[in-house]
Amino acid sequence: MYLYTLEVRIRIYDSFSLKDKRRTVKSILDYSRKNLGVSAAEIGDYDLVNMARLVFATVSNDNDFSKSILEKIFKRIEENYQVEIFEKKLERLV
Repeated sequence: MYLYTLEVRIRIYDSFSLKDKRRTVKSILDYSRKNLGVSAAEIGDYDLVNMARLVFATVSNDNDFSKSILEKIFKRIEENYQVEIFEKKLERLV
């Protein structure tokens, strides 16, 4: 079994209120959960209107598959949202 996590910290450009931020964060997390079957959560920067810290986790018997799922999420965030990615940390935990 392989357990991987991806942690990203983003600045959301089109966010001027917590409501705007939540809309973007919810979109990212919902897509990841529903379409890719990963666990996903916001883990920091809760009160900042244009910053978010997100984490995604996946478990699989296939090492390459686990990493590729998380790379898909990262690529989607980069290509489909008006954000700047400050930090990216991909870790294999088990």
